Amino acid sequence: MRASSSAGRRAARGQTLIESSILASVLAIAMTLGLPALGDALARQSITAAAATWRDAQAIARSHAILRRTPVAICPSLDGSTCTSSVSWQDGFIAFEDPDRNRTRGPHELLVRVFPPSSRLELRSSAGRRVIVFQPSGRPDGSNVTMTICDPRRPALDGVRLVTSNSGRTRREAVRCDVAGPAGDS
Repeated sequence: MRASSSAGRRAARGQTLIESSILASVLAIAMTLGLPALGDALARQSITAAAATWRDAQAIARSHAILRRTPVAICPSLDGSTCTSSVSWQDGFIAFEDPDRNRTRGPHELLVRVFPPSSRLELRSSAGRRVIVFQPSGRPDGSNVTMTICDPRRPALDGVRLVTSNSGRTRREAVRCDVAGPAGDS
């Protein structure tokens, strides 16, 4: 025989409409406050990753030039094979051996590395530095080169300026992208 008493069972308790509305309001406020901060954090991380890729590209080109005893050039590239004449590097760039020192990749010059595009960021070099060449000594050819990295979707967010000296050392500086713009020679 079954007992018809509910004393042995727990009463099921649900949420009221008011409790659900309060929870939805609190979540909406938290999302409104948190999403912009999350977006800024992701943008900062993208800028940091692009700066690390640029430093890696220089280190790879420099070490390859020293080991192979031949000049190695880095230049912006749209197709991953040839250089463009732009100061914009966000569409990708390449490192290649440049034994004839003409700063243009020929059909028989070894492609050392292809660096993929940097989505959503602007990477710009100094106006006069469309190709960076590392000599067999490991030193970069020519004058200092400045690479500026900014996120055009968040111009108020600080970007990064990487300045490589004639000795091959790179220093990192914060740059205001909304003031200086992405051009490397502000």
